[in-house]
Amino acid sequence: MSCIVRTNKEWANSCTIDTQKQTITIVNVFSEESSNFSSSVFIVLTNVVNPLNNKDKGLGFTITTYSDPSTTYRIDTLGNDKMIPTLKCIYPCRTCNENNRDYCQSCWTEAFSDFKYFFETETKGECRLSCPEGYTRNDDSSYVCIRCDSTCGTCLDTDKYNCVACSKEFPYKLSGTGICLQACSRGYYLTKTELTCATCDPICADCEGGPKNCIACDPNSDKPYLFNGTCVGFCEAGYTNVMGKCERCESPCATCSPLPSTCITCDGSLGRRILYNG
Repeated sequence: MSCIVRTNKEWANSCTIDTQKQTITIVNVFSEESSNFSSSVFIVLTNVVNPLNNKDKGLGFTITTYSDPSTTYRIDTLGNDKMIPTLKCIYPCRTCNENNRDYCQSCWTEAFSDFKYFFETETKGECRLSCPEGYTRNDDSSYVCIRCDSTCGTCLDTDKYNCVACSKEFPYKLSGTGICLQACSRGYYLTKTELTCATCDPICADCEGGPKNCIACDPNSDKPYLFNGTCVGFCEAGYTNVMGKCERCESPCATCSPLPSTCITCDGSLGRRILYNG
């Protein structure tokens, strides 16, 4: 911060700021003027940073005049109350609407500020401790809040696509990730309590209700056939493979292929013991 003093002219090197003592000292401004000098005095402060709470009326200036350079003999003090500076924007705004000091257009993102996050609606711009629910700064150093991905109800501060909670339209979370889905995809099953899509056991191509309750098998694996909720390498006697599932042979077949009704051998029921043309 620096300062300049102006009356009917600008006074060079007449104003000094001591940040340790928190004083602004003005000297030799009127030494060249006549005794009947009359003019407005402007103290111009430049590069002023909003204080952390400029709504605190305890913050301000008291102006005291002295008759000597040693400030021993005080002449008077301006007013009973402190002079409160009117800053361009109300903290925590860094910049603001020219017609509304409380309508933020950007925020202080430096370490001293707690209110780094800029969030704007149709009617107001504000600086916040964090983005509201459903928004994120997406790891942007400007701390501007943007919407999370449409699959997320809430998301990480660093990644709009990494969901913390899922949206209503994509209610199922893929286990161990930040991905939300409309439904569990093949290879995953829906847990009953957590509304997450958990991974099926490696033996299953797809499962339901639990990781080992297979409903489909990988046709390229060494156990490609589904039998009683698990995957097996071959269908046992009395069953045949129908589209990847071991289906029981129909009576009177003891063994069958390729359909349950196409007998290879007979089971002897109803007196049928001899195979004739399947």
